Amino acid sequence: FLSNGIIKKLNDIALSNPYHNNTLITRKSEIAKLKPSSVTNFETYVMKDIIVDGEEALSEGEQEEDLLKQKQDIHAKLYLKTKYSNSELFIGSLNASNNACYGNVEFLFKLYGKRRYLNVDLLRKDLFGDSDKDNPFEKAEIRDDEEPELTAADNLEKIIKKICRLKSHACISGGGDVYSIDIQFEGPIENDNVFIKPLLSNQEKALSNHLVFENLKMLQLSEFYIIKAISGEESVYRLIKIKTENMPENRESSIVNDIIKDKNGFIQYISFVLGDDYLLSLLENKNNMKYGFLFGNGEIIPALYEKMLRAAARSPQKFSDIKKILDLITEDNIIPDGFKELYQAFERVVAKK
Repeated sequence: FLSNGIIKKLNDIALSNPYHNNTLITRKSEIAKLKPSSVTNFETYVMKDIIVDGEEALSEGEQEEDLLKQKQDIHAKLYLKTKYSNSELFIGSLNASNNACYGNVEFLFKLYGKRRYLNVDLLRKDLFGDSDKDNPFEKAEIRDDEEPELTAADNLEKIIKKICRLKSHACISGGGDVYSIDIQFEGPIENDNVFIKPLLSNQEKALSNHLVFENLKMLQLSEFYIIKAISGEESVYRLIKIKTENMPENRESSIVNDIIKDKNGFIQYISFVLGDDYLLSLLENKNNMKYGFLFGNGEIIPALYEKMLRAAARSPQKFSDIKKILDLITEDNIIPDGFKELYQAFERVVAKK
């Protein structure tokens, strides 16, 4: 999948010398998204229909067995860049699309090599074969007059966008540990294939102008909801926020106490807050039984003192985050003995800076 804007950026930085064989290989369904001015430095290829149709093209006339035969198309994401005597090969999940580059969480694996061993010409030869007969790809023509063909997912996206434009509000009622959420949407809702559920609950209802979710626990209350639109086998999920009234005042504290259940959980959370790298903090917490430090009455704290010193010098604002957590924790036996005193000592030092 691709977006015209991303391809244009790649086109603008590509070498314009025709001998460099800049090559773009994509799906035929994506060609309509491109403009000729966006691929001036590229030769564009798509997979031949005979390859896409695959087994189906070779077995016309069969019925039940045909249903088991699937079409095939490009799915791999691969980028090859050469400059001077070096080559860089990127393999991963990143499509050349706006969603992939600016919205999703993606992964790319970067490999280095010498140009004489890996370059565009060698890669093209491996992919295209020695003759046109062996080549599973064919050159594509980019025209200005092509309109992108809307997919089922595109139509579902439009439906959800219309819903997001509607005015909406929610109100919470109840008390103790049993609550209800009353949600109202203002405006026409014409689709019967759209559903909504609170983010933290499995209750799901068909979307309508007025709906009520009942028997919710306090920890399931939030302003976030999941919208699901379905068309055949295609489905699209989106997270939306609805302004919600009468949220219990102690909800945030209850959530914190539920997440940070004990002293070990508290220590791990503070370690994350103070850490410069969350992944390293996670690995450290997994090994804290071997490399931790004893604190107070024996609980293990992974180098918290050193982290607090570093935070006091480089990121004093992190102590405000710690104070918020200390204020929200109401359960006994979560905060290790002596930690508050240590925190207050650092807080006084930070306040003087």
